Amino acid sequence: MKIIAIFCIFSLLLHVGLLLADSGVFSKVTLINPFNCQSVPGIPGAEDMAILGPYLVATSGYFPPKYPIEKTYLGGLVLIPIHEFQPVPEYLNLGVSFPFNPHGLDVLKIDEDLYKIFVVNHRPSKDSIEVFEFRLSTKKVKHLTTHFGAEIETANDVLVIDASTFLVSLDHSSRNHRVQMLENFSRIGWGSIFLFHNGQWRKIVSNLSFANGLAWKDHGKSFLVAEMLGKKIHSYDLRGFSARHNSSIPIDGFPDNLVFNPKKRDFLIGVHPKIFDLKNFAEGKISKSPTRILRLKFSQQEPKLETVFEDPGDMHSSGSVAIDPGEALFIGSIYESKILRCAR
Repeated sequence: MKIIAIFCIFSLLLHVGLLLADSGVFSKVTLINPFNCQSVPGIPGAEDMAILGPYLVATSGYFPPKYPIEKTYLGGLVLIPIHEFQPVPEYLNLGVSFPFNPHGLDVLKIDEDLYKIFVVNHRPSKDSIEVFEFRLSTKKVKHLTTHFGAEIETANDVLVIDASTFLVSLDHSSRNHRVQMLENFSRIGWGSIFLFHNGQWRKIVSNLSFANGLAWKDHGKSFLVAEMLGKKIHSYDLRGFSARHNSSIPIDGFPDNLVFNPKKRDFLIGVHPKIFDLKNFAEGKISKSPTRILRLKFSQQEPKLETVFEDPGDMHSSGSVAIDPGEALFIGSIYESKILRCAR
């Protein structure tokens, strides 16, 4: 029995040691910032962003554990002018009466004036996908519909195919905090991806350890997903109502959102170098959490990764998304009350 007890203790200590090393506790974060960056205040919790004509549209909401989700439904959607050197954020009047705490989002362009915005919404008892109509000429927003599903209890990001079809990533299998802690520390892959089509939900990817950001590699044909705790970017072919795994790309850090840049034909990835720093920052235990932005480019050879921005957290903490519409690089954050506009 003593030998078994010693073996169990050794195995537990080994697991903890490997977990600490894998979590980035011992990794070094340097300052890499070739830009002229300035803060754009007034956007708390800009976890995700997308291009909307001459604007960026960003989610705005708080997610820290110290703010119970049942009490934080003051979120919104924010417009940020791309071409202004000192942009002033403008909150959209959503005209909704239900609780709204947004997370991931995606935009579908209908024509030059009309867009549809799909948003993950964390409601008190379940998650939903909210669909809004937005007219560029008037900046008027109209809520169109809400998509519920028992399957999307822990939705994270949404990726649109057309007006009635989209993908949703689920970071956990349950909203239960203890179950989520078990998944996080054991790295059990219970995250997944669902396809919604004409009112029906279908699971197309399983066994992901915290499925996070989604992006099209080839619209409607192949897509990428960030497996945050798996520290990988996965590529899948979409075949009707199923998905086939293509490849996996290891990431130095914990990938969050993915954004495709159509001009350069590459992807920007928001990465958290130290996952425990992110958790402690969210809970108010420490004053900063590092940010890393990677550029991913696919070529005929191996995919290429390049670090385009890195900050120990002095300028920008908990950076989760980066987008490059051409004028500058914009970086959002889960927990900061600002975004960064970084001009070249």
